[in-house]
Amino acid sequence: MKIKIPPSTNQIDFKRSELPIYIKDLSEIVGIENPTIYVEIGFGNGEFLVEMAKREKSSVFIGFEISGIGIEKLRSRVRKENLKNVLCIREDGFWGLHFCFPDSSIDKIFINFPDPWPKRKHEERRITTRKKLILLHEKLKPEGKIEILTDSKNFVDYTIEQAKEIFKVKTEERKDFSITTKYMRKWLLQGRKIYSVLLEKSKNLLTPESKKYYNFEIEKLPKIKMFLERKIEKFAYKKEDLEHKVFKIEEGIFVKFFDILEGKNKILIETLISEHGYEQLFIIKVERKGEKFAVDISPFSSVIRTEGIEKLIEKLSQGQL
Repeated sequence: MKIKIPPSTNQIDFKRSELPIYIKDLSEIVGIENPTIYVEIGFGNGEFLVEMAKREKSSVFIGFEISGIGIEKLRSRVRKENLKNVLCIREDGFWGLHFCFPDSSIDKIFINFPDPWPKRKHEERRITTRKKLILLHEKLKPEGKIEILTDSKNFVDYTIEQAKEIFKVKTEERKDFSITTKYMRKWLLQGRKIYSVLLEKSKNLLTPESKKYYNFEIEKLPKIKMFLERKIEKFAYKKEDLEHKVFKIEEGIFVKFFDILEGKNKILIETLISEHGYEQLFIIKVERKGEKFAVDISPFSSVIRTEGIEKLIEKLSQGQL
């Protein structure tokens, strides 16, 4: 199976799966032929996702959430309802979509009450920056949609501005909902205004010419790259050369080494890499094999092999940090 899902769960172990995830692979798992693919970014306790899945059992619902508590609450709801068409991934929605799904593969994305990050210094954390909207645009099928609910008018205005020349935009204040969630009910009871922002993909917007202009940041995002272990005659570094030190691999890619464990024929290096904003923590293994040393990621590490990690392994092997 290309998609790794631990037994008795609905959680995709995406870092151990073959990426990207294709619709045919999802169809095989859930037993639904050519399903409609819905994604929710930041599903919280899973209430909205599960209710949608109960109503549309011929569709597949995939949720991204970084909270372990949220993941467990969703899994509990899915077990209780005996749903087969709900899957979840523990990852930030932006990075999860970047790595996990091919372009033009998703029918609709739901974003319910995202953190508006109102302070200007936190703008890059907002889910509707132009860079992030361009990525979401690429993952949607032709005429695919993003539906956002929020109680922040400032966030609505910001999203409208960022979505210009990328999506068709429709906004409205809403009072009636077919599905309500914990926070939505709370806001409604408090009399808060709730706004809907609908972003629709259109072939008349974000043309190939304009995409070249807007896509420069997207092109810098980490790319998946499978690579083999490096075989070297001698490992050039001592423990004190690396432990608790930071190195620049290239522009936008930095690595920090933490604890290093040395054995008779093996060295384990705790490693954190930041690759254009995406961070991964893993173990590098340097192991004697006959007359040579092999340098690779430990098989016990859950990690996406990227071009940045390949460059790190190469520089470490060649003594070029």
